[in-house]
Amino acid sequence: ANEDRGDETLLGELTQLAAQVESAIASSQYRFGASRAYHALVNARINELRERRIPGLQTGTISSLGLAGDTLFLAGYFLSVNGQPRANLAALTLSGNLLPWNPGTDIPIEQILIHDQHVYIGGPFSLPRPGLAAFNRQTGSLLPWNPAPNNPGNFVGPLLPVPGSSDLFVSGRFSHLAGNAHPFLARVDQLSGQPSAFNPGIPYSSPGQVTVNALAQHDEDLFVGGNFNTAFHGAQRAHLAVLNLNTGMPQAWNPSPNSRVNAILHHQGAVFIGGAFTQISGQALRLLAAYNTATMPTANIDKRRMSPVNIFPNPSSDLVWVESDQPLDALAIVDQHGRTISTRYRLSEGTHELSLAGLTPGTYQLVWQSGARSGSTLLQVIR
Repeated sequence: ANEDRGDETLLGELTQLAAQVESAIASSQYRFGASRAYHALVNARINELRERRIPGLQTGTISSLGLAGDTLFLAGYFLSVNGQPRANLAALTLSGNLLPWNPGTDIPIEQILIHDQHVYIGGPFSLPRPGLAAFNRQTGSLLPWNPAPNNPGNFVGPLLPVPGSSDLFVSGRFSHLAGNAHPFLARVDQLSGQPSAFNPGIPYSSPGQVTVNALAQHDEDLFVGGNFNTAFHGAQRAHLAVLNLNTGMPQAWNPSPNSRVNAILHHQGAVFIGGAFTQISGQALRLLAAYNTATMPTANIDKRRMSPVNIFPNPSSDLVWVESDQPLDALAIVDQHGRTISTRYRLSEGTHELSLAGLTPGTYQLVWQSGARSGSTLLQVIR
């Protein structure tokens, strides 16, 4: 009897164990089946999207891309592409084949710009040039272009060509270019790298004071976005500013987003602003905003609607023309210290020549008085 009870106990334990095994197998089969189904769905979705992997880029990072015809230029932090040595710069066909182009740099690259026959790069590198360099687009040979920013180990921001000119904009956490004071943003010659008279008037205190994340151009306006709250020629701007493309003078438009701007895009009469903000132009707009450029108070919306006085060219080296749609009682040039340099009285409606002889290069105010109305316009003198 005891032996029978032992057999019954053993049989019960075996039955219980078999049930547990069967349950585990069923659960595993369900999970494996679900995994196979999910895998099939992912593959089907990838095929629908027609995604195609470019081989040979399994390690490192890509920070910036440039396209010239059917050649894709890569910039970032990597040591090889398609199993071939490439230090932070490479060129591929659009099908992913590696091209012989191979300049190489010693430190990761943050920015790349393809313009004409040149490949411009920016980053915290010291070789082959400090911070900014350019290569021939066909051969990869180093070009003489050398803006020579100080603080080459710091962040370099976006690069932007100036349409209809031989210049481009450079940005970064520098205070000087080619030994001259040009903090954070400058317009330089695309062949030599020498800075122009463009001057945004940003006071410099430390490299981290201003970070430029985005540049965009529309007509004669330069849109500047980033992480900053600073003055442009005394006009305070937070994270977003519009400057005259030639002088660097700030325009009236001032939406003041409450956090950084990371991207700016102009397209068909609209400018799109993207960033980390939750409020812009006094409205609760999160991360993205759009504006109609035709209604923005910038340099290209007939200034005479806002002021009866207009001056051109500005900047200028020897004279400017003062255009007024009403008689002026007085017109004075005032320097940055508030001193009146010269004054003319009782000017009729129309256009008048104003000499800048004897003025040192710098920024002045052109102050006018017409009856009960008065105002001023920034004037930049260059030599």
